[in-house]
Amino acid sequence: MSQDFAAAGPEGLLRRLEELPSVWTLIQLTRGFEPLENVVPRTEGNPPKLKNFHLTRMPCGTCETERPFTVDCFWPENFDRDPIDIYWEVKNNWKIDKGPAGYINKVRKKATELGENYCRDLSMSSFNVWRVLMLGKLIDADLEAEIRTRLNYILGKVASNRNETKISSRQRYLIYLLAEGSALISEEEIDLGLNQIVANDEVLQDELFNEILAIKTCYTQLPSAKRHAVILILDDVSDELQSFASSRSKFEEPYVRAAIRTNFIVFSLVP
Repeated sequence: MSQDFAAAGPEGLLRRLEELPSVWTLIQLTRGFEPLENVVPRTEGNPPKLKNFHLTRMPCGTCETERPFTVDCFWPENFDRDPIDIYWEVKNNWKIDKGPAGYINKVRKKATELGENYCRDLSMSSFNVWRVLMLGKLIDADLEAEIRTRLNYILGKVASNRNETKISSRQRYLIYLLAEGSALISEEEIDLGLNQIVANDEVLQDELFNEILAIKTCYTQLPSAKRHAVILILDDVSDELQSFASSRSKFEEPYVRAAIRTNFIVFSLVP
């Protein structure tokens, strides 16, 4: 991003996103701030611990109904080992190059399976319903429009009956993504997502839940629907989790992976 855009802060970032191709989606994963790291040196034997992280989805182009937003995710407390510890174990086992070939292959295969399985389980537990945020835009524009029209009808119907119901553009966009990715998540996760998106409005939650379940059942092409590219931006710590690709094994869209040192901007769901 040029100095002019950077100097403008969040508004500059929004302007830059508008100039990018509308079919692109940028996903940024940034670890939560850890103040002790300012005084405790990081070494290979003392890897950083992952406690929580921010997931920011930044759609590109000028579509007024698609705005950047941020959700917070947390590493599951019931996981016995830190993901970076797992990464070091996998890395060190892959360095083994002495001994019979059969032994070396066995150790490396076991290490690879450890990393892939751990990362897959971790993504299911830490991302939960927000796995849908890492999906690219549907290539089938008609399918996308049809799904969003159905959701807009529900949102409009509830709003007309209850004057106090107000949905921000970012909340509406997140509801769209929840429905478009519903084939990849469970009913419990859909319910969890709606509880967080439209908190304290059970009537709207119930209406949207029933409609999203109907969409999930009706559009059987969603699990295999092709999607546009996603650009995944990782900070220097998240980049150490080299098996992020394993957590997206069900996703069909191509990913471009960029590891950079980057500042972080939070886009609230509710302005």
